[in-house]
Amino acid sequence: MQDLDNAPPDADSATPWLLDHKVEPPDLVTGYVERRDLETRCAPMNRHLTVLQAPGGFGKTALLARCCRQLREEGNAVAWLALDEEDSAVRMATYLTLAFERAGVKSIDATGGSSDTPTLESDSQARYRINLLIRAIARHEAPCLLVLDELDRLRNAEAIGVLNALLANSPRNLRIAMAFRERPPGLDIAMFMLEGRGETVTAEELRFSTRDIASFFDTKLSRRELASVADKSAGWPIALRIFRNAMQTGAAVTEVGGEDDTIAAWIESRLWRGVPDEDRDFVLDIALFDWIDTELIDETTGASHSRRRFESMTSLTGLSQTTGGEKSTMQLHPLIREHCANRRFRENPSRFRSIHAGIARGLARRGQVVDALRHAAEAGDPQLIGQIATTDGGIHLWIRGGFDALQAMDGWLTPEVMDAYPRLALVRCVVLAMSGDMQGARRVYQTAAIASAGFTRDPAGTEDPQMKLDHLVVLGLLLVFGCVDISGYEPLVATASAVARDPEVNPLLRGLVRYGLCLSFNEMTEFDQAAAWSEAARADLGHNTPYVSPHLDYQRGLAAMAQGRTSDAAAAYERALRLGRVTHLGNATSVIVGEILMAEL
Repeated sequence: MQDLDNAPPDADSATPWLLDHKVEPPDLVTGYVERRDLETRCAPMNRHLTVLQAPGGFGKTALLARCCRQLREEGNAVAWLALDEEDSAVRMATYLTLAFERAGVKSIDATGGSSDTPTLESDSQARYRINLLIRAIARHEAPCLLVLDELDRLRNAEAIGVLNALLANSPRNLRIAMAFRERPPGLDIAMFMLEGRGETVTAEELRFSTRDIASFFDTKLSRRELASVADKSAGWPIALRIFRNAMQTGAAVTEVGGEDDTIAAWIESRLWRGVPDEDRDFVLDIALFDWIDTELIDETTGASHSRRRFESMTSLTGLSQTTGGEKSTMQLHPLIREHCANRRFRENPSRFRSIHAGIARGLARRGQVVDALRHAAEAGDPQLIGQIATTDGGIHLWIRGGFDALQAMDGWLTPEVMDAYPRLALVRCVVLAMSGDMQGARRVYQTAAIASAGFTRDPAGTEDPQMKLDHLVVLGLLLVFGCVDISGYEPLVATASAVARDPEVNPLLRGLVRYGLCLSFNEMTEFDQAAAWSEAARADLGHNTPYVSPHLDYQRGLAAMAQGRTSDAAAAYERALRLGRVTHLGNATSVIVGEILMAEL
């Protein structure tokens, strides 16, 4: 190593170990996974400029260090320099000279002792030293590589200007690789890219595949664990290292979350580095959203231009996942999202709750009722849960989203919510009955009937016409399942028939009532009427209610079966099963019912 006393003039004072740290590639990290395709893609000797641009923790330094060591083993001259905020133009030029000397590129004597010393005068000592370095590299003749790591930390404008001079005048035998999170302002690399002399390796290319993850864990993960780690890490290398460290201490990798001390420390010390406080606060807010829906973010937080603001935060590039479809959406990395959401709650619980409440209202207006209820629960607002569940959900959700959605909504209906909104007891009745708990369904029904004066009035004593209609639909279902006795319900059937024939009633509600009548008449063995009401219900509900249509066909099939028309019953069951299988993700019950009926047939 060059003695500091003989360093180029005006060199900044520094200790030998600091210089070693800056001009030597780091040791290979423990457990490094060879990814030959990526290493070939990154190979910096294949082009004039190679750029690795990705957020922290994506393994940029480890990958470049691996390439450097292989190139050195092959006899290539490789200079390494890690930048930081303290580097001035002169300091950077000094380190560059030292880095190339370590690589075997002999420097030109800046004191004039060499006849090769250029006579060209530069505007500064730093530029002069860079000119000497360029001459020394050209004189070396053999191909050589310069690696500039953590270039985003370089903020000195004069230093960036000197670096631009090196890039613009680099000898033909020099290859340059640089790694940064975001391109430093003023760094001029555009011409390399435009002229096809440079390429950028992005976070998506650095992300670990499921196969890479299995190799990283030395195939010690079960299939369930591998799937969980792949989902929670999204291929982010630093997250994988945290998961593996947790496993080595005996923790289950599937239980590691955003509150893990190592994750929290890394995010706080590394991810936020250089991020302004207002941007950090913005991320804490958007971590409460399931997806980066910028319209909803603007609407909920009172912000503006959230999309542009989020897209301009290059420190998060690669730490958000994109889902396709007609309208692509993004989501923060699960570990970052969990950490930031927890921090928002600790630092400002009132804002945490108010944003969740705003999200709940916005999602409810968009028809995303189940997700809205979850955010209302995060807001700790039982009244908001009740309002959304009755106004935007209720039995209607069964028609639009299937039984699975209705069951999910039921999960948010606490006793406090049900006491304030007895109409929601009808949802609980349906879920219990269709889940096989007839006794529980009967108990909830009878209790709610007393509290609501026979499903006619809310707790304040106000008449609730909507609850009457919902009751007619649910009553038909409960009669079929035997949860209530059919005797004495003829007046209600007559009332339902009147509602079902009223042209002024909302078609969706009318269709629900007609469906209830279909169920009731099948139970009363009046099969012709049941079939007629089934078709009438289909006329109202149309084909835009795929979660109900199979059940209408099942009712027709049951009626036909009871009348001995087995071929008609089989055709009806087949139609129902076909549609049920198409919508099976939210309609599992209809598929199970159909398969049972077909087996009986």
